[in-house]
Amino acid sequence: MSGQNDGIGEWIDKRGRKLRAEIGRRFRSVQLPATPTICLFCDFEGHYAGASGEKYADIGTDRLLDLLERCGLKITFNVVADLCKTHPERVKRIRAAGHEIACHGWKHESPRDLSDDETIEMLQKAVAAFESLKIVPSGFRSPRSAWSSSLVRYLPHYQFEWNAERDGAWRPYRIHDLMFRVSVKTDDWDLVDGTSDAAGLFEKWRGVVAETKGNSGCIAIGVHEWIVGMESAYAEGLESFVRELQSDESMQISGIGDALPETG
Repeated sequence: MSGQNDGIGEWIDKRGRKLRAEIGRRFRSVQLPATPTICLFCDFEGHYAGASGEKYADIGTDRLLDLLERCGLKITFNVVADLCKTHPERVKRIRAAGHEIACHGWKHESPRDLSDDETIEMLQKAVAAFESLKIVPSGFRSPRSAWSSSLVRYLPHYQFEWNAERDGAWRPYRIHDLMFRVSVKTDDWDLVDGTSDAAGLFEKWRGVVAETKGNSGCIAIGVHEWIVGMESAYAEGLESFVRELQSDESMQISGIGDALPETG
């Protein structure tokens, strides 16, 4: 019976999170400029993505930062906090380039798997790791979007201003008086699981862009530095995709924080 009860509890928690998110979308929407916006972010994972992450993180960091500099674009880097300790020079390069830095967990753990006490411990250790480089992360994105109600409850206590996760909404909304939810619609994982090649991925992204424009939306699309390093055709196509968005006067592209109003 314990396994059955665990399954029921998990289902109730999942339904509860969906209900709270739906209430947030309906009653706490954020008034934003009418210009549709694509928020571009990088889940910066290094060796926490496994062997491929360890192998391709450095070249991917080089490629991505160079690409963004050529395009004159600042985006959001969701950094696994422990990389501030294990690979501080990589994180310092992001900061030096002027990009927004947010948190992608302490050691890439899934908040959904953590108890309340474990969630607090994770956030404390993540914030401390960023503090070692004198960085204050602006937002939080859960690995695999495996967020929890406990995470959302505690994030504002650590001065996080936004939370970006997979979500059905087309515009940001408040999930706390001091924090916004931003909807992540897609990323580059199709290249890893073999669902698509680079050309097919960008066509999928263009479909998301079209839907965002149709909904006067503001959503997020994600990349991974190690996938940029692993897939040269993808890296080349990514620059073309960014320039394509930049040339479209009916919309804008930015980091996550730059697209949101001030909290408070």
